[in-house]
Amino acid sequence: MSTAAQTTANQANAQHSTGPRTDRGKIAVSTNATTHGATSERAFIKGENLAEYALHIKKFSTQFRPGNCHESFLVQSMADAAWRLKRLKGWELQVLELCENGNPFLDDDLLKKLNRTHRHMQSIERAYHWALQAFNAARKPAVPEQTQIPAKPVQPLTSAPKPEPKQENAPQSADSAAPKSAFLDGPEGSAKDNPRQ
Repeated sequence: MSTAAQTTANQANAQHSTGPRTDRGKIAVSTNATTHGATSERAFIKGENLAEYALHIKKFSTQFRPGNCHESFLVQSMADAAWRLKRLKGWELQVLELCENGNPFLDDDLLKKLNRTHRHMQSIERAYHWALQAFNAARKPAVPEQTQIPAKPVQPLTSAPKPEPKQENAPQSADSAAPKSAFLDGPEGSAKDNPRQ
């Protein structure tokens, strides 16, 4: 158990090691534990080339040409995902270089790092493809509402329809004079019309 003098000395020493106090100092140490940056808040991390990152973003903007705030967000998301994926592929190569004889299965620690890296890569690839699908959906023209098909204009009748002229010279048979009715005669017609009956 510590004495009162030791407790006081510990408390006095603790005041000297509180970490950075300024905003600039806090920003500087915020990335101390960063290894691959796959889950970092920002796509661009300490140690990367800012001009190269800006050119990368510009390429995406030039290719997709976002037209509004939503499309700009989706293009930025795609560019950030591609940037992170590029970084993780470099991280994967670094891990493989640490392997003895090029075989990561011999070292459990390296195998865990590779598995974790591949999980992050798959997650980032899904994020990229989600943003791409959302961008393409935002670019599709809206489906117009169904409109009623306009009816053909009706021509007003100017006079009653003319009856067809009867042919007086043609002889009429008994069959042609009487209308045939399938309802009265049945589906095969009258017995006179069907020789099988």
